[in-house]
Parts: sequence; C-alpha cells; structure tokens
Amino acid sequence: MRIGVDGVLTGAWCDVTGNRILDVGTGCGLIALMCAQRNPDALVDAVEVDPDSVEEARGNFQNSPWSDRLNVKLCSFTDYKPLCLYDLIVSNPPYFNSGVEADESSRMRARHEGELSPVLILRHGRYMLTPTGRIAMIVPYLRADEMIRTASDVSLTLKRRTDVKGNLTTPYKRTLLEFINAEMTDVPVCDELILEESIGVPTADHRALCHDFYLKF
Repeated sequence: MRIGVDGVLTGAWCDVTGNRILDVGTGCGLIALMCAQRNPDALVDAVEVDPDSVEEARGNFQNSPWSDRLNVKLCSFTDYKPLCLYDLIVSNPPYFNSGVEADESSRMRARHEGELSPVLILRHGRYMLTPTGRIAMIVPYLRADEMIRTASDVSLTLKRRTDVKGNLTTPYKRTLLEFINAEMTDVPVCDELILEESIGVPTADHRALCHDFYLKF
C-alpha cells in the first residue's frame, strides 16, 4: 500500500509516550514504525485483517532498526485479545461507509468501514487502555464532532484536536483527534495545521511536525 499523507500525519502527531502501543489496521506498518522510531522504549503491536498487508508489514518490521520491538498479527480488531493494556491505540481508519464489493482491490477493502470503523475503534479500544491510556486517529473533518460524541458516550475525553487543510484557501479536510481514558480538568488543545504555503512547498508547521520522516523536509 502507498504511503499516504494521513498516515504520516497520524504517526508524527500522536503522543507516543508509554511502554505499549497498538496500531490498528496497520497496512504496510507505517504508523507502527513511526511510533517505534519516536519512542525507543515502547513495544509496538499491530493488527491487520488483510493477509498480504500483514506480510508486507512483517517484512518492513524485520528490515527496520526496531525489529525487536515490533510485532504484527493477522486479526480483526474485534477478535484481537491483547495480553496487556495499552498506553496508546493509534489508527488511520477507513473512511468509506458502504459500496465496496468483495471483488474490488485489497486497498479498497482495507479502507472499507465494514472492516474497521473509527466508531468501533473507540468503543472496542476503550477497554484495552491503561487508566491514563489514549486513542489517537485521523478522520474526515466532517465526522470529527461525531467521533467526539461517540468518545464521550464510552467515557473517553477529548484531549487534543488538530484540523488539517491543504492550504490557506481550501476547506478543512481531515481532523486529528486524541482521546484520553481519564477525566480532564483542562480545556482540550485545539489548533489547525496547514500543509502547504504553495504547491509543493510545505509550511513551517508541517515541516516541524514531519521532518523526521520525509527526506524532502
């Protein structure tokens, strides 16, 4: 699977502090690898339902400098039975609601909400967190408020929100969200990220966030 902007943003933005991290719907393993790179002490698990993607992720893990701290399992998130609780569950979940047939590409199937939805990640992941654990994800901007309500329904609290747009003149397209498994007395940190000053020219904020992961930055 191709490396996408959404995955890089999620892996660079999420709070990777803690000892145990789970990447849900890992695909080629991008976000899991980024978490392992950013936190040299964390053990990082990954789950993925597509067999070809699992093999790709496993190969990428084995060829990385962090192979001893990365593990991938062929499993749906709902069937996954962890042996530990996680400090962070992170995902770049699918955005399609319907319309993907069985004979379409594995990439399309992997991004189909019938396989894994952001709502499911919140509802199911809630019970896999440590007492101060977090769930981080990227979702379409128009669904961000829905995810915040869903999180509240399962006793998760919004900690951070970053709305993302391509440039100054375009509307918001994605939203990065982080929820915590604890009550917060502080107001959530809410900001925005603009990706480009002009075509092909990243903003200073985009460079600062992702410079460890892009050669061109």
